[in-house]
Amino acid sequence: MTPNEIKGLRQTLGLTLDEWHQGLAMAKRTAIYWESGEPGRDPKGPALILLRMLQDKPALWAQVSRIAAEIETERAKGHIL
Repeated sequence: MTPNEIKGLRQTLGLTLDEWHQGLAMAKRTAIYWESGEPGRDPKGPALILLRMLQDKPALWAQVSRIAAEIETERAKGHIL
């Protein structure tokens, strides 16, 4: 997935960069790297699969962001690493 496709997906979902990185439970700098095309910082593996799923079915965003928020809550409580 190209940086322009990633940025386009975020924009299609109507998300700011902050909403995007928080909804994916990732560092803001990672989202910036993905959209800028920083060499060696492109999404791979599970992240790329998730992005392609969202590209195919944008309606999944609500579920993805809900799960990410649950994971962050559990992490904050020390229940998961």
